[in-house]
Amino acid sequence: STMVHYKLYYFPSRSVAEPVRQMFAYAGIEYEDVRITKEEWLAEWKNKMTFDQVPVLEVDGKQIPQSLAIGRFVAKQYGFYGKTPFEAAWIDAIADQFKDYWVALAPWFYVHMGYAEGDVEAAKAKCAGPARDMLFPHLQKLLKENKSGFLIGDQVSWIDFMIQEHVTVLEEEFPGYLKDYPELFVHAAKIRALPAIKAWIEKRPVSRG
Repeated sequence: STMVHYKLYYFPSRSVAEPVRQMFAYAGIEYEDVRITKEEWLAEWKNKMTFDQVPVLEVDGKQIPQSLAIGRFVAKQYGFYGKTPFEAAWIDAIADQFKDYWVALAPWFYVHMGYAEGDVEAAKAKCAGPARDMLFPHLQKLLKENKSGFLIGDQVSWIDFMIQEHVTVLEEEFPGYLKDYPELFVHAAKIRALPAIKAWIEKRPVSRG
Protein backbone atom coordinates (compact mmCIF):
# COMPACT_ATOMS: atom_id res chain seq x y z
CA SER A 1 0.00 0.00 0.00
CA THR A 2 1.20 3.50 -0.74
CA MET A 3 1.78 6.01 2.06
CA VAL A 4 -1.02 8.45 2.76
CA HIS A 5 0.06 12.06 2.22
CA TYR A 6 -1.08 14.34 5.05
CA LYS A 7 -0.92 18.14 5.11
CA LEU A 8 -2.05 19.92 8.27
CA TYR A 9 -2.86 23.60 7.75
CA TYR A 10 -3.01 26.00 10.68
CA PHE A 11 -1.61 29.31 11.92
CA PRO A 12 1.87 29.49 13.52
CA SER A 13 0.56 28.44 16.92
CA ARG A 14 -0.30 25.32 18.90
CA SER A 15 -3.94 25.76 19.89
CA VAL A 16 -6.44 23.38 18.27
CA ALA A 17 -3.93 21.94 15.78
CA GLU A 18 -1.49 20.76 18.44
CA PRO A 19 -3.34 17.60 19.60
CA VAL A 20 -3.28 16.41 15.98
CA ARG A 21 0.44 17.17 15.67
CA GLN A 22 1.03 15.23 18.89
CA MET A 23 -0.93 12.21 17.67
CA PHE A 24 1.14 12.19 14.48
CA ALA A 25 4.33 12.52 16.56
CA TYR A 26 3.36 9.68 18.89
CA ALA A 27 2.33 7.39 16.03
CA GLY A 28 5.46 8.27 14.02
CA ILE A 29 3.44 9.51 11.05
CA GLU A 30 4.99 11.79 8.43
CA TYR A 31 2.99 14.89 7.53
CA GLU A 32 3.49 18.43 6.26
CA ASP A 33 3.00 20.94 9.09
CA VAL A 34 1.88 24.00 7.10
CA ARG A 35 1.86 27.15 9.25
CA ILE A 36 0.14 30.09 7.58
CA THR A 37 0.70 33.71 8.64
CA LYS A 38 -2.30 36.01 9.05
CA GLU A 39 -1.22 37.92 5.93
CA GLU A 40 -0.92 34.75 3.82
CA TRP A 41 -4.25 33.56 5.18
CA LEU A 42 -6.13 36.66 4.03
CA ALA A 43 -4.22 36.99 0.76
CA GLU A 44 -4.32 33.45 -0.56
CA TRP A 45 -5.62 30.72 1.74
CA LYS A 46 -8.96 31.66 3.27
CA ASN A 47 -11.13 31.04 0.20
CA LYS A 48 -9.39 27.71 -0.49
CA MET A 49 -10.40 26.20 2.84
CA THR A 50 -13.67 24.45 3.68
CA PHE A 51 -15.75 26.75 5.92
CA ASP A 52 -13.11 29.50 5.31
CA GLN A 53 -11.19 28.38 8.38
CA VAL A 54 -8.30 26.30 9.70
CA PRO A 55 -7.27 23.81 10.91
CA VAL A 56 -7.72 21.71 7.81
CA LEU A 57 -6.18 18.27 7.33
CA GLU A 58 -5.58 17.37 3.71
CA VAL A 59 -5.55 13.60 3.09
CA ASP A 60 -4.18 12.75 -0.37
CA GLY A 61 -5.43 16.13 -1.59
CA LYS A 62 -8.88 15.94 0.02
CA GLN A 63 -9.78 18.32 2.85
CA ILE A 64 -11.16 17.55 6.30
CA PRO A 65 -12.20 20.72 8.19
CA GLN A 66 -12.95 21.31 11.90
CA SER A 67 -10.48 20.48 14.67
CA LEU A 68 -12.67 17.88 16.41
CA ALA A 69 -13.47 16.08 13.15
CA ILE A 70 -9.75 16.03 12.29
CA GLY A 71 -8.94 14.80 15.80
CA ARG A 72 -11.46 11.98 15.56
CA PHE A 73 -10.25 10.97 12.10
CA VAL A 74 -6.60 10.73 13.15
CA ALA A 75 -7.49 9.09 16.47
CA LYS A 76 -9.47 6.38 14.68
CA GLN A 77 -6.67 5.76 12.17
CA TYR A 78 -3.89 5.37 14.74
CA GLY A 79 -5.43 3.85 17.86
CA PHE A 80 -6.11 6.94 19.99
CA TYR A 81 -9.86 6.35 20.24
CA GLY A 82 -10.20 3.90 23.11
CA LYS A 83 -10.44 0.12 22.99
CA THR A 84 -14.23 -0.24 23.09
CA PRO A 85 -17.27 1.63 21.75
CA PHE A 86 -17.97 2.72 25.34
CA GLU A 87 -14.50 4.28 25.70
CA ALA A 88 -14.89 5.93 22.29
CA ALA A 89 -18.21 7.43 23.41
CA TRP A 90 -16.55 8.86 26.51
CA ILE A 91 -13.75 10.34 24.41
CA ASP A 92 -16.45 11.96 22.26
CA ALA A 93 -18.27 13.20 25.35
CA ILE A 94 -15.16 14.96 26.68
CA ALA A 95 -14.51 16.53 23.27
CA ASP A 96 -18.12 17.75 23.12
CA GLN A 97 -17.97 19.11 26.67
CA PHE A 98 -14.66 20.81 25.84
CA LYS A 99 -16.35 22.54 22.91
CA ASP A 100 -19.12 23.86 25.19
CA TYR A 101 -16.52 24.96 27.76
CA TRP A 102 -14.51 26.73 25.06
CA VAL A 103 -17.56 28.74 23.96
CA ALA A 104 -17.89 29.90 27.58
CA LEU A 105 -14.17 30.67 28.02
CA ALA A 106 -13.43 32.24 24.61
CA PRO A 107 -14.66 35.82 25.29
CA TRP A 108 -12.07 36.14 28.08
CA PHE A 109 -9.32 34.16 26.33
CA TYR A 110 -9.57 36.10 23.05
CA VAL A 111 -9.47 39.51 24.75
CA HIS A 112 -6.54 38.40 26.95
CA MET A 113 -4.60 37.16 23.90
CA GLY A 114 -5.31 40.33 21.94
CA TYR A 115 -7.41 38.53 19.32
CA ALA A 116 -10.50 40.58 20.22
CA GLU A 117 -11.25 44.04 21.64
CA GLY A 118 -12.72 44.40 25.09
CA ASP A 119 -12.20 44.85 28.82
CA VAL A 120 -10.16 41.87 29.99
CA GLU A 121 -11.16 42.18 33.67
CA ALA A 122 -14.88 42.35 32.85
CA ALA A 123 -14.54 39.35 30.54
CA LYS A 124 -12.66 37.45 33.24
CA ALA A 125 -15.29 38.23 35.88
CA LYS A 126 -18.03 36.96 33.57
CA CYS A 127 -16.35 33.90 32.03
CA ALA A 128 -13.53 32.50 34.15
CA GLY A 129 -15.40 30.73 36.95
CA PRO A 130 -18.41 29.37 35.02
CA ALA A 131 -16.22 28.08 32.17
CA ARG A 132 -13.78 26.35 34.52
CA ASP A 133 -16.59 24.68 36.46
CA MET A 134 -18.02 23.16 33.27
CA LEU A 135 -14.92 21.06 32.67
CA PHE A 136 -12.12 20.77 35.17
CA PRO A 137 -13.83 19.38 38.31
CA HIS A 138 -15.25 16.64 36.08
CA LEU A 139 -11.89 15.85 34.47
CA GLN A 140 -10.23 15.71 37.89
CA LYS A 141 -12.91 13.24 39.04
CA LEU A 142 -12.31 11.08 35.94
CA LEU A 143 -8.56 11.01 36.58
CA LYS A 144 -9.05 10.09 40.24
CA GLU A 145 -11.47 7.29 39.38
CA ASN A 146 -9.56 5.91 36.41
CA LYS A 147 -6.25 5.27 38.22
CA SER A 148 -4.33 4.61 34.96
CA GLY A 149 -3.11 8.21 34.70
CA PHE A 150 -5.03 8.60 31.44
CA LEU A 151 -8.46 10.20 31.12
CA ILE A 152 -10.19 7.23 29.50
CA GLY A 153 -9.14 3.59 29.62
CA ASP A 154 -5.59 2.34 30.16
CA GLN A 155 -3.77 3.88 27.19
CA VAL A 156 -3.18 7.34 25.76
CA SER A 157 -6.03 8.71 23.67
CA TRP A 158 -6.76 11.77 21.56
CA ILE A 159 -8.40 13.43 24.55
CA ASP A 160 -5.22 13.13 26.67
CA PHE A 161 -3.31 15.12 24.06
CA MET A 162 -6.10 17.68 23.80
CA ILE A 163 -6.50 18.30 27.54
CA GLN A 164 -2.75 18.23 28.23
CA GLU A 165 -2.13 20.91 25.61
CA HIS A 166 -4.95 23.11 26.87
CA VAL A 167 -3.94 22.80 30.54
CA THR A 168 -0.39 23.77 29.53
CA VAL A 169 -1.63 26.87 27.68
CA LEU A 170 -3.90 27.91 30.56
CA GLU A 171 -0.99 27.69 33.00
CA GLU A 172 1.21 29.76 30.64
CA GLU A 173 -1.44 32.45 30.18
CA PHE A 174 -3.37 32.38 33.48
CA PRO A 175 -1.05 31.02 36.19
CA GLY A 176 -3.07 29.69 39.11
CA TYR A 177 -6.34 29.41 37.18
CA LEU A 178 -6.35 25.63 37.69
CA LYS A 179 -4.68 25.60 41.12
CA ASP A 180 -7.52 23.54 42.62
CA TYR A 181 -6.98 20.75 40.08
CA PRO A 182 -3.55 19.25 40.78
CA GLU A 183 -4.38 15.96 39.06
CA LEU A 184 -4.60 17.83 35.76
CA PHE A 185 -0.98 18.96 36.09
CA VAL A 186 0.13 15.42 36.97
CA HIS A 187 -1.72 14.22 33.88
CA ALA A 188 -0.21 16.92 31.65
CA ALA A 189 3.29 16.08 32.89
CA LYS A 190 2.71 12.38 32.21
CA ILE A 191 1.62 13.01 28.62
CA ARG A 192 4.43 15.50 27.97
CA ALA A 193 6.96 12.95 29.29
CA LEU A 194 5.98 10.25 26.77
CA PRO A 195 9.24 9.91 24.79
CA ALA A 196 7.78 10.74 21.37
CA ILE A 197 5.91 13.75 22.78
CA LYS A 198 8.94 14.98 24.73
CA ALA A 199 11.00 14.81 21.53
CA TRP A 200 8.31 16.67 19.56
CA ILE A 201 7.99 19.43 22.19
CA GLU A 202 11.77 19.94 22.11
CA LYS A 203 11.89 20.39 18.32
CA ARG A 204 8.56 22.05 17.47
CA PRO A 205 8.44 25.76 16.55
CA VAL A 206 8.06 27.95 19.63
CA SER A 207 4.76 29.81 19.77
CA ARG A 208 2.40 31.48 22.19
CA GLY A 209 -0.76 29.48 22.76
